[in-house]
Amino acid sequence: MSVVGTEYVLHKYKSAEIYKKKWNRSITYSEKLIIEDMVKESGMMWTIIQVPMVMELLASSNKGIKKKGTFPSAYKRTVSVGLISCEDIGKLAKMALYNPDDWDKQYFTPMTDKLTPIEQCEILAQARGEIGLWDVNQAPRPVLYLTNPHWARALDTAEEIFEEVDHSRAIRKTKKILPEAVNLREWYEKNGLLGDMDWTESSCILS
Repeated sequence: MSVVGTEYVLHKYKSAEIYKKKWNRSITYSEKLIIEDMVKESGMMWTIIQVPMVMELLASSNKGIKKKGTFPSAYKRTVSVGLISCEDIGKLAKMALYNPDDWDKQYFTPMTDKLTPIEQCEILAQARGEIGLWDVNQAPRPVLYLTNPHWARALDTAEEIFEEVDHSRAIRKTKKILPEAVNLREWYEKNGLLGDMDWTESSCILS
């Protein structure tokens, strides 16, 4: 299980055995879906646009994080096209690790650029046990409309969803709860959660 996933289970459920019993899942299934479980309980606002058997796109402002190859999880293959509401993986894990007792209170926070897209990509892959399957794609929106109009429209939709959230109120709440965790990159580096992926590999280069 990933570092983020393991810490989450220990903080939230006290032990992996309790987690597996609670969710009635096999070891493999629970490991792959640990983040999805965090997402379902939080009700936060991070959007994954998925096209089964092809790719996943993480809507993050003008950037997208896409997955290479097919889905390793049958859970994903059952959905043709869908939106999953959740939060940036860094913020979601941060809230679960720092304040497990308050984590279920559905505090909303905006998308952040404190973690770069490639760092978000690494954390997402690490948490899902899918190292090497994710890549980062950055393109201006007009270019994205020319090359991948479906992605561009999906990003527009995701941003419309974010606009409905009272971000200023969310920021104030988050800072009161987690004043020491505002700089996510520093926190992840300090806690060794960015992994040891070789960012010079071709699969990790921003396109």
